[in-house]
Amino acid sequence: MLDRVEIEAKLKEVSKDKCVAFAVRSAMRVLPILALPRKNDLKAKLIVKSSEVFWFWGNDKCFYLLTLFRAYSFDIGFVMDKSSFKYHARYKICSSEAADEADDSYYAADVAFAADAAVDATDLTSDKNYAAHAASYAAEYSYCSARKINFESFIEQAVQNDLRELASLTAQEFLQQPLWTKTISDEWMQLYKAFMEQIETLNMGFDVWLSLYNDLVTGCPIDINKLKFFNNIPQELEAQGVAKVNAQIKNLIQNNGSQPLNRARTIFIGYGEAGKTSLIRALHGEKVVKGKEAMTAGIEVREWPVPDTDIQAHFWDFGGQVVFHSTHKFFLRSSCVYVVVINARADINNSEQAEYWLEHVKVFGGSAPVLIVGNKVDEASVHLQMQTLSQKYPNIKGFYPLSCTHAKTSHRHQFVQFKQALTHELQEVGIHQMLFTPAQANVLEELREYSPDHAFLSEQEFHRICDKHGIINEGELNREWLVDIFDKLGVMLHFDELKAFNDSYMLNPRWLTHGVYTLMNAKQARLNEQDMVSILKAAPVQDEHQHLLSYPPDKCLFISKAMQRFRLCYPLPHGANTLLIPALLCDELPRYPPELHDEQTLRFEFAFNGFLPRNLIGEFMVSRHEEIKNDLQSQRGAVFVSKTLQAEALVEADYHRRLLVMQVYGRDAKDYLMILYDVMIAVFGDLALDYREWVDLPRSALDTNSLERELLKLGNKVEKAEYKQLIETAKDNQAKFISASGLKYDVKKVLGYFLSESEQSRQGITNNFYGANPTVTQNKDQQVSNQTVNISHSTIHGSVLAAEKIENCLNTLQSSPADNDIKQLLTELLKHIAELNSKVPAKVLDPITRDAEDLVNEVNSDNPRKRNSLFSLEGIKDAAIALGETAKPIIEIAEKISPLLQSF
Repeated sequence: MLDRVEIEAKLKEVSKDKCVAFAVRSAMRVLPILALPRKNDLKAKLIVKSSEVFWFWGNDKCFYLLTLFRAYSFDIGFVMDKSSFKYHARYKICSSEAADEADDSYYAADVAFAADAAVDATDLTSDKNYAAHAASYAAEYSYCSARKINFESFIEQAVQNDLRELASLTAQEFLQQPLWTKTISDEWMQLYKAFMEQIETLNMGFDVWLSLYNDLVTGCPIDINKLKFFNNIPQELEAQGVAKVNAQIKNLIQNNGSQPLNRARTIFIGYGEAGKTSLIRALHGEKVVKGKEAMTAGIEVREWPVPDTDIQAHFWDFGGQVVFHSTHKFFLRSSCVYVVVINARADINNSEQAEYWLEHVKVFGGSAPVLIVGNKVDEASVHLQMQTLSQKYPNIKGFYPLSCTHAKTSHRHQFVQFKQALTHELQEVGIHQMLFTPAQANVLEELREYSPDHAFLSEQEFHRICDKHGIINEGELNREWLVDIFDKLGVMLHFDELKAFNDSYMLNPRWLTHGVYTLMNAKQARLNEQDMVSILKAAPVQDEHQHLLSYPPDKCLFISKAMQRFRLCYPLPHGANTLLIPALLCDELPRYPPELHDEQTLRFEFAFNGFLPRNLIGEFMVSRHEEIKNDLQSQRGAVFVSKTLQAEALVEADYHRRLLVMQVYGRDAKDYLMILYDVMIAVFGDLALDYREWVDLPRSALDTNSLERELLKLGNKVEKAEYKQLIETAKDNQAKFISASGLKYDVKKVLGYFLSESEQSRQGITNNFYGANPTVTQNKDQQVSNQTVNISHSTIHGSVLAAEKIENCLNTLQSSPADNDIKQLLTELLKHIAELNSKVPAKVLDPITRDAEDLVNEVNSDNPRKRNSLFSLEGIKDAAIALGETAKPIIEIAEKISPLLQSF
């Protein structure tokens, strides 16, 4: 029996890197156990259907496999050269998720937990005792997973042998020993072979990782330079998917690619007149004169060579005016360094200033490093509650009170400290930069040489450059991939959906940012094409290379389309090519709907803890602009009327109370509320927002016992309940909900007030909770509406938003130029997806619906792309396979469509 406490005690006697080596070897020994089928019978043939390969991870199997391999390679890199392999929180987060997602299969969860413990052992903030603690758990999890298949004795022997070897070998020598020092058992070899074969069936390029794993199993020498390719996967590459990640690693190894991007972005944010521009001037060694710096209107971009490196930093100076805050989502990124500038003389409390902008970073930039600068300390002191702020925002790297006007004199020491800190953080960002092969690097360099004199690059010229440097247009890493990665890195911007208006790639993002901000700064909510041409012509500007930017009329159209793509504006229906920018409207509605005072109005609130981004309400308005009623809109919200339901709504932002409020009224209010709710959640996207959802508790749902006494206690007050807590209460079959004041409410009546019967079913609330008759009466005159949406003579009961998407897809197909056979099969496919609406939860249905929508749009385009079409179809198939028998017709139709798409 393996004794974890005994193992930990022995590991405390060795160095930290030896603990890590021990941990990763323990974890790697049980990796092939993931090849087991649902029935963990080693005597059975380890041949499973493709749908059951790594079944415990469902549709995310490739992502989690990549996660484990990355965890191993990071641990190995840490042991071999910890100075070159920096810890990244992503390893820890993903390996934990892999374990959590595999908990339906306890042996698979233990395998992932072993890898997670190995990553834990590398924690740079801890000592060797913690590393020993984590490493002992890696051994224990490995033992536990092996015990499920009667393999634990082999693991125990290997662990004891490792503990002996640690005494006589260095960490590097120990790590490069064969994984099994004795003869490998037939059972393990059977698993190992099955594991390799199953990964190959995924067709995701994992052979590059299997080669590394095989070297570690057999004890081949580790090539540090090659290992860097495995450990350097920036977020931009990760966002392209597993196949692209694996293909680029293989490409780098084969071509000995090692050319880094050598570009890093620094974002300077803060309120207007805080001194962001002055700070950038001081960093460039330029003189800063008090009162002489004009307020930045939008974004300024300057380059700065990072001292003692080959890295060129791009300083993005954001205007602090509130009107521009709604655009931050499109330019703020996670792979950069943030500098928050606090104005010591501002009326706003220093800590409040800092927290407002730190929330910006948290939402838009994730865990990106932040430096806080307190400017103008020669005029007033800056007081920050740094202990509190650092606990809430652990990505704060330091606070630097200084004076830009005295950066070379009385406050030189403080300024030098800040400059050194900024240099260090930019160097850290540079470690995780994108690496390129020589051919890719040559294309990149030619684009850099071309960009100072040209804002745009034609598609034809891009292909000429690719031809020149041998970038082919086939395989995973084709020219389309290169365009996408350059776009994500900000090398050149490309909006595929705007090709009809401009077939060029943008090499100078300053051209677009200046164009957008100049139009925003005009403070004109409604703009036609002539307005745009006039405004941009009247505001000449130079880029960071001192080249004058020009805005001819045809390019102005591109800016308007880009603004629509960013959901900054929308076209008015009868406005002669006129755009409306919600952020520039007046602050209040012209008039408020009288129906809001009706007691049957449904009220739903999103309450934000600390920060409500200003882009959310504008994006929501743009998303549903066709439903805005009679121009009843302001910069804080609008009145919407449904085109398919008898319902209207007022949706507004309350920035003082940090609320987004939806008030819905009409016969079909419940169904319209859920449509608007889904739209709002889609607007939130993957932003790191901190909010809670609340609904009003109707008085009609109060417990009927002692009702008069309860109403007297309540008075005129309307109580609220957390929406998700109500849902969970119903799922737990609890009949009563106790409010904050202690009053009891009938859960059945509360949810019936807000949710239709079909929506409750979609939320997973069973009829067992409601008994035989789930219909809920709101009052004497109004019965619960059970909304139905007709789709080609069939009726769906469920998510109206999903139904809308499928309906739109079917309408699109009717006028599609696609082959009739494809159109007919797609129609059948959509109908079967529609039938799932009432059978599966929204979180399962939504990805299928999105893939179906993407597939239809691709098929309907003038030049459909085979790869994109097949990718969407594969997503539908994977989701259907995971659903099993329920979705069998979808799988069968998808198989028929696949060969037809090959002809694109």
